[in-house]
Amino acid sequence: MSIIMRDGKYINTDTPEENKKVVLKEVGAKITAQRIEAEEAVEKIKQERKKENDAPQRKKKSTKILLRTQMILKKASAAWPARSDLRALLQEVNEAITLDNFNNHTKTFVKVLSVLEEVIPLWTGEHMLQLTKLQKLIRLLNKSEREYNFEKSGSIYQRTGAVKIKTHLTTGDIDRWLHTSKKGDRLVYYTGHTFDQKEHQEKKVFAYVRDICFDFAPIASTKKFYTRQGGSGSDWGVKYHKIITLFQQVVAPEQKDKDKNIITHKVYNYVMEKL
Repeated sequence: MSIIMRDGKYINTDTPEENKKVVLKEVGAKITAQRIEAEEAVEKIKQERKKENDAPQRKKKSTKILLRTQMILKKASAAWPARSDLRALLQEVNEAITLDNFNNHTKTFVKVLSVLEEVIPLWTGEHMLQLTKLQKLIRLLNKSEREYNFEKSGSIYQRTGAVKIKTHLTTGDIDRWLHTSKKGDRLVYYTGHTFDQKEHQEKKVFAYVRDICFDFAPIASTKKFYTRQGGSGSDWGVKYHKIITLFQQVVAPEQKDKDKNIITHKVYNYVMEKL
């Protein structure tokens, strides 16, 4: 037996067997953590090198779409000269092409999509067709670029103490959850980006969840108002059923470079909560 003295107290340096196991487990955990950290660092380096190697091709593709955007916006602006937003957008696209800064492309495309969402429903014929094709093309590019920054999660079943992963939800899944959930339980029925193109099934689920949450009447065309007492959305023709509530939750923040240009957009969880 070895005895040492520390801080005025005698200490037995022989470690009991059970303490040895604990120490060995702690050592093993540290080694595992170091290995995982090293693997993550290597993977990060690989991803950065992949980005660097792919950057020229990504820029070439993005610039090509930017030039196509310029051409289509020129025609649209000439056809509808009263639209100041189209003229301002065309000017911004021209500047982006002149600067030739790949990091600024995403920021420009976001503005293009915002304006297209406003003007496409107001147009008909060939111009509408061209603008719609451009909108789809930019969204596909946006989706491709996001793959370099984060992976898109699937939909998630979430309940206190447990999380179940499910890639796709159906309206039947929503019904089963409603019948088995308790007050305060949450269901993440969609995880995605603001500009994501929802699949047919996702659109059905979106509409179904909305109808469970509230009735909505387009008062601009029907002049239909709900006057339910305490309804916070009566001015918009909304009547809440008080079965669930809906909200968004940011799961991946917007990222910007040092010049405050948008690199990636926010990703949201769309959540329903049982009332």
